[in-house]
Amino acid sequence: MADINVGIQTNTDPALPSASDYTGTFSGRVQEALNETVNTMVLSDVDLFAGVANASFDFVLLGATSHSCLAYRYGIAPVVSVVRNVSDQATPAVAGAIVTASGRTDIVAVQDLAGKRIGCSGLDQLTGCQSQWAEMVDAGLGLFQSASQVLFANESLTLLLGLRSGVLDVAFVQAGQVEELASDGALQPRDYRVIATRTLAEFPYETSTRLYPAQVVSATSKVSPELRSAVARVLLRIASTDSAAMDGNYSRFTAPYDYSQIQTLQKEIGFLYANNTCHTVNSVNDIVSCPQGFSRTSNDTCALQGLPCPDTFTCVCNPCVRDPATQVSVPPAVYLGAVLGGLTMAGLTVYVSCRLANPSRVSVIAFDDLGIDATSPMFIGRSGLGRVVRAKYQGLQVVVKRAFPKTGNTPSIFDVQCGALVAPGLASTIVSTCDSFRRILSRSIQRRVAAVWEASHLRHNNLVESLGVCLGAHGDEILIVNRYMEKGTLNDLVHNTTVDLGQDLVLSILRDVACGLLFLHSKGIVGKNLRSHHLLLDSNYRCRIGTSLHPMDRNSRAAVWLAPEVLHGGPRTRASDVYAFGFFMYEVMYRAEPFEGETTSVVVDELMDTDADLAKRPFLGTKRRSLLVSTPESPIQALMISCWATQPRDRPNMETVYSLIQQTTPDDSSSLAERLMREQALNKDLIDRLFPPFSEVREALSSKNSRSAPVREHAAVTVYYSDIVGFTELSSTMDARQVAEMLHVLYKGLDDLIGLHGLYKVETVGDAFFCCGNLLGDTPDHVQRVAEYAIAAIKHAKTCRIDGRENREILLRIGIHTGAVVSSIMGSMMANPRYTLLGEAVTVAMRMEKTAEPGRIQCSEEVANILQKSHLSSRIKRRPGRIDVSGQTSLRTYWIASDDDVSNERQQQKLNTTIMTSQM
Repeated sequence: MADINVGIQTNTDPALPSASDYTGTFSGRVQEALNETVNTMVLSDVDLFAGVANASFDFVLLGATSHSCLAYRYGIAPVVSVVRNVSDQATPAVAGAIVTASGRTDIVAVQDLAGKRIGCSGLDQLTGCQSQWAEMVDAGLGLFQSASQVLFANESLTLLLGLRSGVLDVAFVQAGQVEELASDGALQPRDYRVIATRTLAEFPYETSTRLYPAQVVSATSKVSPELRSAVARVLLRIASTDSAAMDGNYSRFTAPYDYSQIQTLQKEIGFLYANNTCHTVNSVNDIVSCPQGFSRTSNDTCALQGLPCPDTFTCVCNPCVRDPATQVSVPPAVYLGAVLGGLTMAGLTVYVSCRLANPSRVSVIAFDDLGIDATSPMFIGRSGLGRVVRAKYQGLQVVVKRAFPKTGNTPSIFDVQCGALVAPGLASTIVSTCDSFRRILSRSIQRRVAAVWEASHLRHNNLVESLGVCLGAHGDEILIVNRYMEKGTLNDLVHNTTVDLGQDLVLSILRDVACGLLFLHSKGIVGKNLRSHHLLLDSNYRCRIGTSLHPMDRNSRAAVWLAPEVLHGGPRTRASDVYAFGFFMYEVMYRAEPFEGETTSVVVDELMDTDADLAKRPFLGTKRRSLLVSTPESPIQALMISCWATQPRDRPNMETVYSLIQQTTPDDSSSLAERLMREQALNKDLIDRLFPPFSEVREALSSKNSRSAPVREHAAVTVYYSDIVGFTELSSTMDARQVAEMLHVLYKGLDDLIGLHGLYKVETVGDAFFCCGNLLGDTPDHVQRVAEYAIAAIKHAKTCRIDGRENREILLRIGIHTGAVVSSIMGSMMANPRYTLLGEAVTVAMRMEKTAEPGRIQCSEEVANILQKSHLSSRIKRRPGRIDVSGQTSLRTYWIASDDDVSNERQQQKLNTTIMTSQM
């Protein structure tokens, strides 16, 4: 085998730990274990990327953002994640912080970053730029488009000192930098404040972003699965007390975490491109995209704008300026068809680019990319403008619908009555500038396209995620593409009387919509349709406000949600949205439409009569109402009534509405969707632990109609069985709680060893422990792994003391055999499914355990023959005689010496040598 080459990413920020010394890890532990020469090289980002591109490395140890980029470009794969020591806490995660000067009371939320001077550690820094940038995107902002100036520096200390001197308004740094620099005396923590904080129990510092997996050891594409597995096994065995871990300033390694979330983040902010390229340098010009007719600025332009750039920074100010040389140059693919004219894809892109300062965020989707079968499209409902079609875009389930009426007469699949989909005809081409394109396009369509775009680029947990806009197949209709909401419309749930809506779900829905509406108001967006038909539920029952843009008029049922001042022709405002929210509350809590059974036109006329002695309002006595409004004193009912006050000044604002709903929520302040997500994650984690990841097992567990799982055959599995010597006697003389505690301590240690040796735990029954090797995949050394596990299990058991018995240790009896088995789920899928193994290998291993001596490991001849060719050969000793297996078969067996056996044997040899010497 050739030498193993490992590239290690360096870190140039002195405020962060320097590139760790991993010589003891790779050139030491890996080299010793594999008996191969291992070369380590600490390199800059540029050299590391070049080395991967040139196939110079077998493994690389690098940060999460660089791993994501290299995985995207060259297909490197994570092997193990690094668990770092962070403020005396072992954590595999990193996070970003958005920091401002403590005296800046005008900066408290992400939305306050608009118009500010923002300092970043570099475009390629996950927690020094990208994760905070993603938080801005979630808040509807862009880094380059929203900030008045973006300043880049290589060091966190430079950024934080820039805050203190007033050069910066905000700094993006890795969470913990303020605390660590303060402990070194470089700054005073009282001078700084982290905004938009998320204090997370699993991370020791205040953060402004979610947690992301930290450093990772990755294998390049040229590494064989066998070598990758061998290196992973060595690294996973390094304990925090090992000198290699202490030299490298890490706690340990663990199974690789999911780094795809970082790739998703990078795609969202524009750091990754669809052609498998990503940015590898801090060149701002490489990532800023300007619309046609505009060019990028430079540092000189910052000075001209009155925003000088200090020598220690690289700056960007209003990145796109009009380029006189390209004033009249636009793509020639804009054409008009019949009636108003059909927009081409390029035309729509040009128009939106002309309208917006952030063209890199324009999401114009090609109709063909949606994969809609024109002959049999999947209709899932109707909107006010036609059918809603389910489709798939870049692997995501989406829904496609019209944003507003089409302009042509060509049949379309979105028509309620539609003909066959035919290829669109070509129209004449018009070469135009942005300005002339605006003149050609009607003002009505301009407003609607702008509204579609405004809706499509906002991101919030309580808004339906819109992926972009799309031209129909014939170019005469503009469509909007939204993420598919698995649970359908809120109307389907609320008006399904067979479903019992609990108070938790009702409060969760109210709070979700209030939160989404509050966010829209913060963006200056009003007039959303709050009928339950336009509110959707995702797979976790989180309620999201839809993207419907067509106006509600007096002839539609939705008009009863309109405030009186709007019905009289006034504009929609935040106050009119609060009025509509009150009617939404009624629909959810009373499970009925307002004024159910009454004529719409009559109701609208009565609602407009603001001089009436008693204003027209919904009936408050339906039988299906929630317990939340069961009494007149109900605070939720009082809130609802206050929302539909006739005069706008008498209505609460949305902040008050949201706060009052929050106060009514149970002690667990998280939404039902969040609780469901936690439970779902917990259930998934339990399933992952209790059942192997075989596809047929997952399908059987997830299918409501499944009666059983198929039986899987395994040609070679090594089975381990153990039990506690004298457990029956111990149980009879100990309190049940003491027995439970004893087993917990023992099994917890054995479970930890399972992960360390790469085995699979089948089950425990009382004091019996059952695990195996080579069940889940191709593990050539599974016999050695199980033997090593058994040796470690004997050692661990001796450290577990029996409560109430001085110096009494736990002794295990262990049996090991290797051979063919079958596996499957036993029992009812809906009641108590149990995964187990069956076969001669299991039977023989159990018999090995039953006939073993206390504190010893007995194995079959098949196991012994394999181990005698391994590094454990010196530990294999034949047991005299044979043991009975089934009453008809007897086997020759062997002992695998534990550490105590080896120690005793050495002491006996030393004693024998002493005796022989004295007799000479």
